[in-house]
Amino acid sequence: MNIMSKAGLKILVLLIVFFNSNICFSDEIYKYIDEHGNVSYSSLAPKNAKILQTVNVKKLINKASVINGAALQSEKIKAITKELTKSRIKRNENRKKTNESYQDEITLIQNQRLQGLKNLTDGKATLNTRVSNNKKIKDAIRRIIEKQE
Repeated sequence: MNIMSKAGLKILVLLIVFFNSNICFSDEIYKYIDEHGNVSYSSLAPKNAKILQTVNVKKLINKASVINGAALQSEKIKAITKELTKSRIKRNENRKKTNESYQDEITLIQNQRLQGLKNLTDGKATLNTRVSNNKKIKDAIRRIIEKQE
C-alpha cells in the first residue's frame, strides 16, 4: 500500500466519516505543499502550490472496504477455527473416555473368557476322570462276571 501512509490513512478515515455523513466531496484529494511550506490536503486543486500526490477517493474507499471486509472475514474464520478446535478437542476427550470405559469392559470380558476356558479345562479333566472311572468300573464288572463264569 504505497499510497497509504500514516497521513493517508488519517485522510481515508476522515473521508469515510464524511462519506458516511452524506457530505459531498470531489473524487480526488490533493496532497500539496502550501505557501508556508506545510503539507496540506484539499479536495480542490491548489493554484500556486506543488502537488505531491493525488488520491482517487472512490478507489481508496473501495480498497479500504475490501481490506476491511477481508479483515472481518479473517476474524470470522479465526473464530470458527477456534470453535472447531475446541469441538475437536472435546470430541477427542470424549472418545478417550469412551475407549477407557470400553477397555474396562474388554478387560472384564477377557477375564471372564479366561475363567471360562479354565472352567472348561477343569471340566474336561473332571470328565476324563469320570470316563476313566467308568472304564475302571466296567473293567471291574467284566472281571467279576468272568470270575463267576
